[in-house]
Amino acid sequence: MLSKSITNTVMNVIPQRFQPRPFGVARVAVLAWAVWSCCVWTALGDDYQPTAPKSLPISAQEYLSYGERLDQEINGTATVDFNKFCNLDQMVDRVAGGMDRNDTKIESLLNGWKQGYVQSNPLNLMQQLVSNGGSYEFVKVLNRQGEQRVLFRMIRDDGGYNYHEFLLAKSNDGQVRAYDIYTHLNAEYQTETSRRLLLYYLQQNEASLVKNVDADQKAELESVDKISQMSDFNQNKNYEKALLVYYQMPEKTQELKHVLTMRFTAAFGALNHTEILKTYQLFQARYPKDNCLNFMGIAYFSSRGDYDQTLKCLESIDQAIGGDPFLTIKKAEMYEAKGQFPIAEQMTQGALQQDSTLIDGYWLMITIALNQEDHV
Repeated sequence: MLSKSITNTVMNVIPQRFQPRPFGVARVAVLAWAVWSCCVWTALGDDYQPTAPKSLPISAQEYLSYGERLDQEINGTATVDFNKFCNLDQMVDRVAGGMDRNDTKIESLLNGWKQGYVQSNPLNLMQQLVSNGGSYEFVKVLNRQGEQRVLFRMIRDDGGYNYHEFLLAKSNDGQVRAYDIYTHLNAEYQTETSRRLLLYYLQQNEASLVKNVDADQKAELESVDKISQMSDFNQNKNYEKALLVYYQMPEKTQELKHVLTMRFTAAFGALNHTEILKTYQLFQARYPKDNCLNFMGIAYFSSRGDYDQTLKCLESIDQAIGGDPFLTIKKAEMYEAKGQFPIAEQMTQGALQQDSTLIDGYWLMITIALNQEDHV
């Protein structure tokens, strides 16, 4: 018996949390300052490599304290102070690379961007998720690419799940705050998403400001209206039309990671198994080491009843975050689906010993017990 969280995770391959919805003026108010910008922007393509800000040394205790404090505030009742946990100046630096920061008008516009971002406060969105029956919890401090990061697990009320890594820096005043957030479900930094959306916004509203792009990037930018339309169709669950729009884009644009994730969402929503397979195979060929592929694989393989391949995808995600009892339970669900009840029971018991708050584990134990009775 499979948890519905598998399907719900896939239907949110393009996470709505921690990123603004593209592209119209009303939906990118946080980026509206760009209309007046006189700077030159370069398209990101797939080569986004932001630099980390300068930071004073951060102790192991400070990393732990950050995770515990953020967990406590998100799971509390008071509004979360975004500036207390995130350094907007450093986030802007990563989003706004290439701008003339000596221009006073540009600095004024960037301040407007920061105010809009605080108003949209993604940490409060996590708090709302918790209020609606989901969960957002500090898991651990992990080492990624030579730096420590604070890992949180997000579980939606419908069972879909995701992981966020907070990248921290310590300023001269001693504050330890995040300068970016890495989202596992779409394998992107928050500032990467914001930068791309800003570029798209400029293309739609101030195209003359978009320069220094190569032929492939130009083709992508010329498809912004189509990308926006496809996103809208997915948002409205009009998946068949979303797929039709996808095939109207240039081939190079079709192969972009964020466009492929939209295609996968549309294919899965339309229950178009041919499209699901084609999208998965193309994504695998184009981005073989991307963690987003594993989330796609969970949906694709489990929908075919291929629990062994689903287990491999879950294991890859588990390894990417250094282990999590919650994912042990997800793997145990696969063994239960295969009828290997003793293994499923042992794994679930082990996970609950590590984290007794995981409700899915108790429901799985009940399911295993009932199924074992049926097989006696």
